Amino acid sequence: MRIAVLARTIPTNGVGGPPLSMWALAHGLKDEGHEVWVLPFVSAPSGASELIAELVSSGIHVEARAIEIAEKSAATANRSVRAIVERIANLEKRFYPLKAAESEVKGLVAELQPDLVVAYETAVAAALQDLPSPLITCLVDLDHLPQQLRLNAFSQRLGKASVRHRLQVAGRSWLLKQVMLRVLRRSDLVINFAAHHAAWLRDRGIDCRYLQTPIPDYASLAKETTENLHGHRILLLGHLRGTATLTGLQFLTEEVLPLIAPRLAASCEVRVAGAHEDSIPPKLRYSLEAFGIRLLGFVQNIQEEIDNATLILVPTPIDLGTRVRILVGFSHGRCVIAHAANTRGIPELHNRINCLIGRSGPEIAALIMEALSDSRLRWALGASARRTYLEQFAPTVVGRKFCALAQPLMSKAETLNRVGE
Repeated sequence: MRIAVLARTIPTNGVGGPPLSMWALAHGLKDEGHEVWVLPFVSAPSGASELIAELVSSGIHVEARAIEIAEKSAATANRSVRAIVERIANLEKRFYPLKAAESEVKGLVAELQPDLVVAYETAVAAALQDLPSPLITCLVDLDHLPQQLRLNAFSQRLGKASVRHRLQVAGRSWLLKQVMLRVLRRSDLVINFAAHHAAWLRDRGIDCRYLQTPIPDYASLAKETTENLHGHRILLLGHLRGTATLTGLQFLTEEVLPLIAPRLAASCEVRVAGAHEDSIPPKLRYSLEAFGIRLLGFVQNIQEEIDNATLILVPTPIDLGTRVRILVGFSHGRCVIAHAANTRGIPELHNRINCLIGRSGPEIAALIMEALSDSRLRWALGASARRTYLEQFAPTVVGRKFCALAQPLMSKAETLNRVGE
């Protein structure tokens, strides 16, 4: 079967989020014997030649295109009924600019003639209306949530947001939610890699299934041989523009570290690996510096950093999407401590079986101290995390499950084609 995967970025196994899970899914589908084509729409395909070459060398076809999207036109004061109707009709282009290039995107798909089209994220699905092939849209976060959650998390502590700004954010989120749902209803199937978001979409009439997030197999079971050279290291992962990362750091500095900082200072270093340090709000930056947290910035060899960590800490207290950083830790066989909010997106997390889970600052603080003092506990949890990864999140496993979900669509399409002939 020829499968076309369309996305706004090039798959890679070196960073988190959609590029990483897309890389793993593409390889999982290839391992199932399918002909996989990746069509990334990027501003400068020539600048990503190494990533493309790596995909091609692994047996995945790549057709990267630069699509010019017209800038948004300035708003006008025309309040006629016709103008209002036109603005409503153009909401998809407003929120999902790739929609403006729909004819070009669909032309690329038509040239390829795939048996199945996979749109990575709603922003891509918006440009894929009325395809002859079945369309599956894959996503994690619900598009309307991040800005609202970030406003709720930071407005009180890091400068109060004005009432007007709150209303603007709420209004934009509501509009985006309606547009997102309208786009997703055009898909033959929606797959969400966060269990609670999949349930939310089903409750609104969308045929959506939960599928475990595919993660590259980074390492065999890690051995704790390097921590004696470095002392204990607590590692947090994630780029510093992300709502999940920033809310987790805020929770860490306000609810966790004040309880254990004196005991950590002598024997443990807290490290944060992630780009965009300039995006950290000033008050949060001050707190990070006060606790001596080391900001590493973008780390080229992040796999080595993970293997040298005593434990992976994920204190994100909001139930937004799926924390890929948890699953990356599982792939490495590391001990992971996570806030309970993350179990809604990843129901495969089980306290004291494959990770440690806390519901509050004091609970997570106690778990950190317990894990640091008990190497056998860390080793057992890491081994169990690795087994969970191999059984639930490895590319071949997820690829097989994805094909099982897609098969009814393919059978239906084949039947319709025969009838049409």
